[in-house]
Amino acid sequence: MQDSPEILREFSIEIEKKEEKEENSVSAKETTNDPYKLVESILDQIDIEDIDTGRMVLLNQLNELLLEREQLVRNNFTTYIKCRNALEIMKTSKICTNGSKYLNMQSISRMETLLEPILLENKEIDRQNQQTKFMLNHSLLFNAESILSEYLKINDFDSFLTDYHMIKVESEKFKESKFISYLFSKTTPILARFKIEIIRRIEMCKSISESLYYFRLYMQVDPESYSKAFATLLTIAKTEIGERQIVYGGTVISKLRNLKDFINDQTESIVYMIGLMKAVDTVTWQDKEMSEFIINAVEAYTNSIKKEIIKFMKDLSGNTSLENTHVDMKERLFNVQEISQCIKIIVDKMESEGIENAISMHNISEVFSLIIKILWHGTENEPINNITVLIQSTQGIFGIKDHISSQITEFLMHPLSKTEYDSFSLCMSALSKVQMEILPQVETLLEEHQKKEVLLKLKELKNKANDLGIKYLTQKLKEAVCDEEFLMAVVRVKVLFSENKLNDSSLEYNTISTSISNVGLKTDMTKYLLRMYISDSSIRTVLKNELLPNKYSQYKKQFSILSG
Repeated sequence: MQDSPEILREFSIEIEKKEEKEENSVSAKETTNDPYKLVESILDQIDIEDIDTGRMVLLNQLNELLLEREQLVRNNFTTYIKCRNALEIMKTSKICTNGSKYLNMQSISRMETLLEPILLENKEIDRQNQQTKFMLNHSLLFNAESILSEYLKINDFDSFLTDYHMIKVESEKFKESKFISYLFSKTTPILARFKIEIIRRIEMCKSISESLYYFRLYMQVDPESYSKAFATLLTIAKTEIGERQIVYGGTVISKLRNLKDFINDQTESIVYMIGLMKAVDTVTWQDKEMSEFIINAVEAYTNSIKKEIIKFMKDLSGNTSLENTHVDMKERLFNVQEISQCIKIIVDKMESEGIENAISMHNISEVFSLIIKILWHGTENEPINNITVLIQSTQGIFGIKDHISSQITEFLMHPLSKTEYDSFSLCMSALSKVQMEILPQVETLLEEHQKKEVLLKLKELKNKANDLGIKYLTQKLKEAVCDEEFLMAVVRVKVLFSENKLNDSSLEYNTISTSISNVGLKTDMTKYLLRMYISDSSIRTVLKNELLPNKYSQYKKQFSILSG
């Protein structure tokens, strides 16, 4: 198939041939101006067969090139036609556009005039749609008054607060809008009714947990004006704790255990109350208010404990009829330790909330001073070994060790201050127990003024023992009818001093010597045996009598104690 001249020109085939001929001619001219000489020079160097071979190679290459070009045209012919058509259409369109430009401007102006009412109407419809959509999306804000009123009517306070906070958040998003501010202002009277109702319910509550629930609701809507609600809350807390009491019955041991359980329950209640107060979530809740609540609650707590301990102490003192008025020391120690640990929990809780040195607070200190009285009550009748154990145990109990000096002073003053000592032996027993057994062990625990107070009372008891001893011995010496009875009366007094570990004391010497002086010695035998208790000059005459030691030998064993 022969290519048309237009197609060949389209693909610049003739131009390439022409350019090739021009290049060959230029190079030939440059080489030589005489073609014959050129051919002759070439033919001289090339064999005729090589020329035929070259001619065939060139023909083959030319045929291949023609075939490739023909194939290229055939493969892209359709694309070429489409491109040509597109160019023709574009050219025609440009001509039409330039021709009708003026006409199009007038048409557009007329169309805008015709469409203006329609566009305005569509714009108004769009605005109304947006308003409707806004109202639907914020329906809670537009219906706030009716919704909150309904919740308040049915006492659904949790839902009231939830929706109120949502309404408040939505209104704050549009705080620049006067209309939204107006809508939100409609909730103000409803909120006021809500707060009045909450305050009323707090005042009606009888338990701290219930009142704390309403207090937490109040704090969520008006945390800055909580003072009235908080004052009511403190009153309820103090009342709830203070009104609790123990229903006593049974023995003293069972009452002591009931007291321990009561204090444990009160402690758990206080800790629970503090936990509830800490759960009140508000920005304005400060440490000052928390400390005030804790101090007031602990005051009610300690007052209730003091009241019950005093009632128990009255039972211990025998003011009421009991099946058993004795409490084993181990039982007392165990229960007092448990009570002390309960109070330690409160003290630790107070200090963790920033209340420093809580253990020294007056109310707590008073409780510990009463607790130690339970522990030491009736111990004046205990053996000295038990008292030693009690002193050591008391020093290890939390809070009580600070009151041990006062309690020991009271414990010592009790036997020293008794006025019912009408027997010389009882007075001597009390004097011995205090001076010889207890005081040496506790002297280092006493403060200086307490020690002076005890020693003063001890001196008074010694004087009383001296008076009772003189009275007792004088009477016995007067009643003696012979030397043997006379001397045995003195021996009995010396034995009494020895049994109470008060022998060889100034009290013993003064009691015996004064009694002997009151009665007088009538026989040489008594003067000789009691010579260490008299200062009369007659004793010198007795000592010179050589017969007396022989007479004394029969009494030597019996009255050897009198010779010192």
